[in-house]
Amino acid sequence: MSLDLQNVLQYYEPLLPSREDGMVVFLLNHKIIEGEIDEQFTYGDFKQAVRQTADLGSWTVPHSEAVLKNLLNYFIERPPDQKQRYKLTEYALKFIAMVDQKLNNPYRKFPLRESFERYTSFNAGEIQTISQFESWFQQGFNNTTKQSIIDHLEALKDDVNQSIKDLNLLLYNESEDILETISEFTEIFKGLNEKTEEIRDTLRLGNNLEREINAVVNYFYERADSFQPGSQVTGTDYLQAMEDYRKSESIQREVRNFFLVIDSKIGQLREKIIFASNKLNDLQHNFRYQSNYKLNIKRFLDFVLSEAGYSKDGPVMPAGFPVKSIPSEKFKYTIVHYLEVFFPIRKMVQQLPLDREYQHAERKKIEKEITRQQRIAALVSHYKQKLQQAKEMDFTKEFHAMLEQDGDVEVAINVSYEMVIFAHNSKEFKLIIDPGLLASSGATNIQSWQTNIIQK
Repeated sequence: MSLDLQNVLQYYEPLLPSREDGMVVFLLNHKIIEGEIDEQFTYGDFKQAVRQTADLGSWTVPHSEAVLKNLLNYFIERPPDQKQRYKLTEYALKFIAMVDQKLNNPYRKFPLRESFERYTSFNAGEIQTISQFESWFQQGFNNTTKQSIIDHLEALKDDVNQSIKDLNLLLYNESEDILETISEFTEIFKGLNEKTEEIRDTLRLGNNLEREINAVVNYFYERADSFQPGSQVTGTDYLQAMEDYRKSESIQREVRNFFLVIDSKIGQLREKIIFASNKLNDLQHNFRYQSNYKLNIKRFLDFVLSEAGYSKDGPVMPAGFPVKSIPSEKFKYTIVHYLEVFFPIRKMVQQLPLDREYQHAERKKIEKEITRQQRIAALVSHYKQKLQQAKEMDFTKEFHAMLEQDGDVEVAINVSYEMVIFAHNSKEFKLIIDPGLLASSGATNIQSWQTNIIQK
């Protein structure tokens, strides 16, 4: 499935409301479930929900009209023939169900190993036909079953994430009751230990299932391989055996791909549990630092009391009592005077004088070259069309005619080159060039010669 990102960008805000607007939808759904308001509620019910949501979140009460405008169409709609009432849309109910599924996943109450045992219990010895293997696959590994196992793993990952958050709160808690902290840490790690055992059992069940499926695939392979050339078994039986083997291989690939996804998610859980285990070292360091701090405070108190004198007004410290000074370092702060020369000098662009004669001469050269190229293109097109009609052409006369007419030898040479190439690449046309000079061309500075090209 491919998404149009521009379309998502355009409708992102109305499809995913802000926290203030979204909590209004959740509160309205809660009131409908509790029977406090009707499923088709009024605008007064909506305004009261907006105020209660602001009190719950401790933020300023927004304008009800603005909130209604944001939620209308996607989360709230008007029922038919009820212009003064509103109701939650199907999209809003699905959105609420998705959030509830994430926060209150029902699979958290069931061990992961039970789901795997229920869906992956399989004995290769019971499989005799491909229909039995396909029946097990459809019942044990359909899309609903796969999604149930993945949802169970997601719930387990949410539990581990919450355990890590609880551990961090305990680490930064300033409670002086060490025994209570250790007890709470123990409870959290007891739950993590149970999840570790579930992961280990899951991997064991997955390995057992893979071995059983390999045994089934080998069984169908041996059946197909048992047919020998020249045996009296018909070819239909052999083709059916090969088809059964290919179907078993397809099922094996489906199960293997599914367990690759499972292995990836279990790997994430394993890393999170290892990360949580490192929190024990952090707790040990915290206890050590707290112990050292209390010990130093006690030593300091003993030292102060031993050095202090007593009077009617209370303990008095002696004049020579050591007082630690605050660490300091002398430094020199230099003030730089404001100087204009520190800033870059603005430079103006100097306009160079224009050389009119040079500009005119270069422009004439460019115009002459452009005119020459246009003339060459026109003559080449003319002679190609003429050659295509006559199929044969004496180009010697044409060459000198161009030379006398244009007075430019470059034009005549370039046109000749193009025509020679054009006639050479086609067996249909013939271009005749006389190697001798014409009598009328004696006044021109054009010489020609004859060359014999021999292919070895």
